[in-house]
Amino acid sequence: MVLCEISCEFFGGFTTEIDLNYMDSKKDICEQVKRTLITTLQMNNLPALVDKAEKINFHIHDFEFGQILMMENDKKLWICNHTTHCDSSNENEKNQNNENTVESEN
Repeated sequence: MVLCEISCEFFGGFTTEIDLNYMDSKKDICEQVKRTLITTLQMNNLPALVDKAEKINFHIHDFEFGQILMMENDKKLWICNHTTHCDSSNENEKNQNNENTVESEN
């Protein structure tokens, strides 16, 4: 089991434990966290937030899947939403390099 916490504007702070025995990739983890979030919102009758959650694409960029499998129980896995790909290492590297770049508006 790994504790996952969402880091995003609308759902930041949402936590859930994921059983890694049923996961084959970072994408699987992201999808399970999203399903759990949506189910929680539905159970609490929050349809506007369900709609918003359904449109978000979560990702994990701090660890490779093998590292996640080896994580200690007291570590938290952050699930973010500033890219559309969970397992694309090239996309993640590009985003990490651009995170500190400020774009100018013309």
